[in-house]
Amino acid sequence: MKLTETLQSNDWADDEFGQADFGDARLTQRLAVLARKISQAPHCSFPQALDAATLKHRWHQ
Repeated sequence: MKLTETLQSNDWADDEFGQADFGDARLTQRLAVLARKISQAPHCSFPQALDAATLKHRWHQ
């Protein structure tokens, strides 16, 4: 398969996780955001890769 056939958009995280069904679109969006951030520092733990606000953010309040 050619690379151009596998690319659906310019955002790999949306391509990978955009169809996840958690029953709430905000959770799907959060998954993509977290994947992007973690991919920038794959050798780090979550607390090292993410800032405190991202770690503590609650989508359901």
